[in-house]
Amino acid sequence: MEIKPILAAELARDVYSVRSASRLKIFLMNPVFTPDPKSKTMLKAEVGGRLITVTDGFAVCARGGKGYEHDLFLIFRGTERLADWISNLRLGNERSVTGLPVHIGFNHAFTSMLTQLRTFISTNLKGVNRIHCIGHSLGGAVATLAADWVKSHTSLRIMLYTFGAPRVGFEFFSKQLTRKLKISNIYRVYHDSDPVPMVPVYPYSHTPLPGYGYSFVTGQILSPALHKVDSYVNSARNKEWDKIMYSAPLSSNEQLIQQWLISDKPISPLNPKTWEFIDVSLQWVLKGIMVGALDTLQSHAMSLSTLADRIALILHKGIDLAKDTGIWVLRVMRKMMQALSMKIVDSVEQLTRAFMRTILERLMRKMAEAAAQALRGIK
Repeated sequence: MEIKPILAAELARDVYSVRSASRLKIFLMNPVFTPDPKSKTMLKAEVGGRLITVTDGFAVCARGGKGYEHDLFLIFRGTERLADWISNLRLGNERSVTGLPVHIGFNHAFTSMLTQLRTFISTNLKGVNRIHCIGHSLGGAVATLAADWVKSHTSLRIMLYTFGAPRVGFEFFSKQLTRKLKISNIYRVYHDSDPVPMVPVYPYSHTPLPGYGYSFVTGQILSPALHKVDSYVNSARNKEWDKIMYSAPLSSNEQLIQQWLISDKPISPLNPKTWEFIDVSLQWVLKGIMVGALDTLQSHAMSLSTLADRIALILHKGIDLAKDTGIWVLRVMRKMMQALSMKIVDSVEQLTRAFMRTILERLMRKMAEAAAQALRGIK
């Protein structure tokens, strides 16, 4: 069975303290873990970009203790150092170890631990029925990749618990992982005002597809402070999974998207719903223009400018395609300009490819800056 929200959140928090053998020993004194020292270990990972790479204690793997004798726990640390922060903001994708397009930085952190992870699991599979993959922030992203890999190599039940995790892979990855794990085994938890789960932008998507999750509704404006792991622990106290709001994705409601695009009501860049609507509206328009829009957006070495230019290219094709399509492109671009406090254009003719690329670049930077602010204050 699944573990309770508060236990998952506390494990995601406490793994941050593991920096040495002595801290690992303290962490593993939790009765949820086995007392057998041979069935627990710490994994190290490489995190960072081309200029900064750090090898660090990154995950704890352990067999369950009393009440969890047939379980394994894989718990991944979130973003804490500058090198980790760079991993989060690196753009581009590569194939995961299961062959699907995922974020290059998250994948690098995971694959650097793969040999250690494979050794631990192969020596501790006897009598195991379930594996719990847990993490906050970057740890949630890496836990997602771990769940995908483990499920591809075992027939065990894999439970995935993430808190404030960013989007890990493209739609193909999210769809396949949702199918493999099943929605009932995926606990994607997020504060509705936490900016980190809003990045990277489309074409990245959350698992389970298409964006379901357990939401702590704060009623606040966009707040980097809500990304802190302690905030998730506090929100999870005295909660059961069926009492946490299970949110359906806006992308499943075409009529709601159209109503928002048509509405003349002012929008606020401080309202997290603004960014959610912009994201799903952009997806809806792109898919309406091109059936293979996602394929066009894929790249192994993709900068922010490259992604923005590719999206602008598809949108520009939509304007040329039909008058009705052009109107929807205009509406979604107007909403973006409102959120960016830019002067609003009046006609489709003003939407050149270069102009739309500029708008998209500004939008992506604004979202990345909000996420970066949250990541800097993660503790």
